Amino acid sequence: MSVLASLIVASLLGVQQSAPEIELRSTPLTLNNYGLYTVETSIGRQVLFSGDPEADPVPFIVDTAASHTAVPRLIAQQLVDNALISLDDIGHGLTGQFDTSLIFVDQLDFGLGPREVEVAVFEDAYGSVMSAAGLLGANAFPDEAIQIDFPSQRLTLLDSAFTNGSQDLWIRNGLIMGEANIRGVDEPVLVLVDTGATASIVNTALLEARNGSVRVGDNSVSGVSGPTAQAEMRKWFSRFQLDNLCIRLFEITVSDVYAFDHHGWSDQPAIILGMDVLKDAMITVDYATGHVAMDGTDRYACSGRRDLVSLNQ
Repeated sequence: MSVLASLIVASLLGVQQSAPEIELRSTPLTLNNYGLYTVETSIGRQVLFSGDPEADPVPFIVDTAASHTAVPRLIAQQLVDNALISLDDIGHGLTGQFDTSLIFVDQLDFGLGPREVEVAVFEDAYGSVMSAAGLLGANAFPDEAIQIDFPSQRLTLLDSAFTNGSQDLWIRNGLIMGEANIRGVDEPVLVLVDTGATASIVNTALLEARNGSVRVGDNSVSGVSGPTAQAEMRKWFSRFQLDNLCIRLFEITVSDVYAFDHHGWSDQPAIILGMDVLKDAMITVDYATGHVAMDGTDRYACSGRRDLVSLNQ
């Protein structure tokens, strides 16, 4: 989900490193009950979270579709000694706009060293639903290069610039976007890489680019802006390729959620790529250079494409 997306938003690979060196620069990821990966994060003080009045650290969801790190109001109030926080700005999420404000956290540490981070505040519902104390967005990695290795469950800070990015992927306003190919769709499919989304969603423009039968039912899509009832259609797609991530066949929800319109994609085939797919991927991103690469593992690796190396192998 895009938090303040506009606020009014290795081949590294190839470098061999010892396990102790990797350990110093990486931190473990934990899969929660919602299929999202979290990292244990200290926010400078103990807070009330999940019934524990002295929680520290607390889990933050790693969210590549969030420009800003974000916390629910319940957590934010504790960070400012219960001073009044007025949500006077507008943020943009998966399912709609939401009220927000910004605070500063000067000791945010998710295992790769403390840093000062501008944090967006949102209402509490999403944090409660997703069993996390917040979202770790792009501004948590200022001018840094990282590797998110979901199969190995590690978040690694790279010690040098990443220059082997893909032409199919880029960073816009801190968000990872790109263009993919899907069999039967003649034009490139726009992609938002969203590690904070439990499941992938395509828009009806992509559906209209292909003919096929659908199953229709009711569904509720949740985001920072809250749950939104959607008409759900399920459709099978084949031969999806984004950089070095290839999927032969998968079933996906078709729904015109707010994020497609916000990014100007309503009339273009587009997909929000969630963790149902990304759980088998490794993402390398350099927020300083804008270079991004994505690699599928095992059955999701593309044949004949370059071989990138996980730093955690």
